[in-house]
Amino acid sequence: MTDALVLAAGYGTRLQPYTLTRPKALVEVNGHPMIDYAIRRLKAAGVRRIVVNVHHFAGQIVDYLSHYPDPDIVFWISDETDALCDTGGGIRKALLGDKVYPLRDVPAGDVPLRQAPFFVYNADIWCDTDLRTLYEAHVAARALATLAVKQRNTSRALLVAPDGTLCGWRHLGTGEEKISRTVSDETLAGPLPVCTPHHTSLSDGLEPVAFSGIQVVSPEILSDMTESGAFSITDFYLRICATRRVQTWLDDRCLWVDMGNAQTLDSAASLIAGQERQSRLPM
Repeated sequence: MTDALVLAAGYGTRLQPYTLTRPKALVEVNGHPMIDYAIRRLKAAGVRRIVVNVHHFAGQIVDYLSHYPDPDIVFWISDETDALCDTGGGIRKALLGDKVYPLRDVPAGDVPLRQAPFFVYNADIWCDTDLRTLYEAHVAARALATLAVKQRNTSRALLVAPDGTLCGWRHLGTGEEKISRTVSDETLAGPLPVCTPHHTSLSDGLEPVAFSGIQVVSPEILSDMTESGAFSITDFYLRICATRRVQTWLDDRCLWVDMGNAQTLDSAASLIAGQERQSRLPM
């Protein structure tokens, strides 16, 4: 059984004024809370246990999931009401099982996220990438983490080698860079399959790509997380990727929509409505 962690604890400042009275995960797009899109896509990929981290208006998310109309999904809560843990800290806390509890009775010893690689899914994105293929690519590569990426406009780009290995980060506006490894470094393992070939690399051999907000993580990652409290998962990956296999998985054929910005929420809703009319997923 594949598990997932949905990151829903943030304040959703880009979504104000909507998030002044509710968590961003419950802001509605076309009549559906944002988190519902993530849940339905994860279920279609075979996920049956979903951990959701909560902080901002946590009780509203707990109440929504407690009454979620799908008995096939077992929801767990990773409670961050005491302190927001950021993306990396949120993953670490959920893996540790610190204030993590199910919303219904489960068998003794039934603990999510620790038995096999699991999805980590940002609650405020909509993406129709093939989650099953992403998961299979992660397992085949024996990576510690595999990040879904796309060629699109972004101010903060991941820098990857031709085989998809994460090597660094670049702010495309300021030119600031963080390089952890180069293409000349010894290969950690064989190349990771990608959906489509990477485009022509930059002169330094590293190519900028945008993170899609979806990844597959192996539970062994916990032993590398020497950080504590709140920390960014991107900074963590940049720290370890020189010696640990952190891969990207490129899918330029998918539609990716940012639902987390109040200024573009109407256009995001139109894109999603058009795409879902053509899809096989129920509205």
